[in-house]
Amino acid sequence: MFLCICHAVTEGDVHDSVRAGCDTPDAVADRTGASTSCGSCRDRLCGLVSASRAADGVRALDAVASIA
Repeated sequence: MFLCICHAVTEGDVHDSVRAGCDTPDAVADRTGASTSCGSCRDRLCGLVSASRAADGVRALDAVASIA
């Protein structure tokens, strides 16, 4: 699903950016262009970055737990 129509950025693009190391909405915006035109997607971008970081953290903790 598209997050930012202005720059054709999908939710998947946001998740990929977080996995690539973009850990803030501003970093994702710099990488993808999301929320840099009209700004109507800014709140959704912030929520997706937060959710993606949380999901990646859970996966990382699961991986550590399975090694131990």
